[in-house]
Amino acid sequence: MIDAHGADGLRRDYPWYETIEPSFIAESFELAHATDPDALLVLNEFGFETDTEFDAAADRQRKALIVLDDLLDANVPVHAFGVQAHLDALDFAERFDADGYGQSLSELADRGLTILITEMDVLDDGLPADIDVRDAAVAEAYQRYLVVALAEPAVASLMTFDLTDRYTWLQEDYPREDNEPRRPRPFDQDLQPKPAYDTVFSALEAAPSRPAVWQSPRVD
Repeated sequence: MIDAHGADGLRRDYPWYETIEPSFIAESFELAHATDPDALLVLNEFGFETDTEFDAAADRQRKALIVLDDLLDANVPVHAFGVQAHLDALDFAERFDADGYGQSLSELADRGLTILITEMDVLDDGLPADIDVRDAAVAEAYQRYLVVALAEPAVASLMTFDLTDRYTWLQEDYPREDNEPRRPRPFDQDLQPKPAYDTVFSALEAAPSRPAVWQSPRVD
């Protein structure tokens, strides 16, 4: 939905934008809130960690704030901002601006928003076939990202895009040139923990405590 090149920060080549115009965003949140007043309503976006083929990360961060400010000024019920955190191990190692990213999270928090990490995984593109080398690079990306993200108290949740490499969307959408299975998740195809699991566990253990966003339902 965010387009760093649009004056209002919105992507225009979008069916809902073309048919309903920008009001579709506010109307979606208002309808959801009317249907379930207790639901946590999240604006979820990608491309804020490093530059992508579409936009520069800093530009997307600025335009997201414009969109959010417009919604919040109109009293639209946006409660949280979701950062998808789809990372590329090599690209992340070279281009992640830790200070800039930390500042962008702080600016989201200043608006009273809860921040959720919603779809984290790490692409092992351009890395050798050697599993140990790939797993180490993927784990390092998890570690570098989480040190910055979890330092922001408003970051209240971490979700990976599934737990196991067995079901990664990256295998089908972005297969490796050598046809080796992708390894972007904390657990391998046999549900065995990888270095990324240890990294995530350690990062969560070291992070300052914070209130729970939601309670898991109890099953008696």
